[in-house]
Amino acid sequence: MIGGRHGLLLAAGVLAAGGVHAAPMTALQTDVVPSAAPQEVQVLGRDFAPGEGSGWHIHHGVEMTYVLKGEMTLHVAGQPERVVRTGDSFKIPRETAHEATNTGATEAGLIVTYLIDKGGPAKVPVPAPPKP
Repeated sequence: MIGGRHGLLLAAGVLAAGGVHAAPMTALQTDVVPSAAPQEVQVLGRDFAPGEGSGWHIHHGVEMTYVLKGEMTLHVAGQPERVVRTGDSFKIPRETAHEATNTGATEAGLIVTYLIDKGGPAKVPVPAPPKP
């Protein structure tokens, strides 16, 4: 198994070179030095067709996402709506409700990196929060 910074860069390069897959795909999973609870890193590629969205959800950890192609509208609880496009990135803090929808005319592709509680689910669906 390849780990550390070079492993993450390699995983991102493989995803970018081979295209992003329609369904989530774990490209790299490695243990990280434990803090309060053991953590793991997951890197995956995800495509969204025009109009497709993630649904509201949280992560038991941090999400860091890079937009490979296309455009997504990002909603994060308590924050204004934000459009992210090719080359943009964003970070979602632990346990923060959010969702993203492809509001563009073409397919959107993302590389998503999670630093989450080891052995737990990557994504936990939640109800949409009330609008401010």
